[in-house]
Amino acid sequence: MLTIVLATQKGGSGKSTLAIGLALAAIQAGHTVRLTIIDTPGGINAATTEAIRYSDFCLIPARPSIADIEAAAPTLHVIRAWKKPFAFVLNQTPIRGHRISNAATAIGDGAAFDVADVVAQPFIVMRNDHQDALSAGLAVSELSPEGKSAEEIRGLWQWIGTKLNSGQQNALPTFDEQETVIEFPVAPEIDPAIFLRAPARTAALVS
Repeated sequence: MLTIVLATQKGGSGKSTLAIGLALAAIQAGHTVRLTIIDTPGGINAATTEAIRYSDFCLIPARPSIADIEAAAPTLHVIRAWKKPFAFVLNQTPIRGHRISNAATAIGDGAAFDVADVVAQPFIVMRNDHQDALSAGLAVSELSPEGKSAEEIRGLWQWIGTKLNSGQQNALPTFDEQETVIEFPVAPEIDPAIFLRAPARTAALVS
């Protein structure tokens, strides 16, 4: 079983929407999925810490603004404390523009990694079909399976799968084994400056 955690303390970053879309993308790729959404109260608590502790990979959704990226500092601090592999997902981005590249550069600089290692691809563009799908009780790839948004979500799942495979010495579990996607918020009780002074990550994926 593999556990993927989507976490950030900032509301409106699209955690639930991404979790639902990725869960369906994983199912369509042949995996058995259990989707769990945990909505915790404010503050760093046992539930959020333990979810990260026992994860195999952490995703930090963030909109492409410096304020949103800096607000992810408490989440990144917890992930680093448990030495977990992670990546940012730039979500709700414009189709093009300097804000995207600026945000990606800020993440790479702040996390002390190459951008390609810590910023997931592709970026998830803000489109109405994400909200239309949620309103209909569907994942975006169910509402519009041939649309750009569905293509991006499938591409993001493929990127995650590649990272998981490359980060483990042994092969991934077979497709009939279960994968869990968990989403929860983490409250901002840690100095955001720690985002810039955190040490480089040294841990590999937990097997």
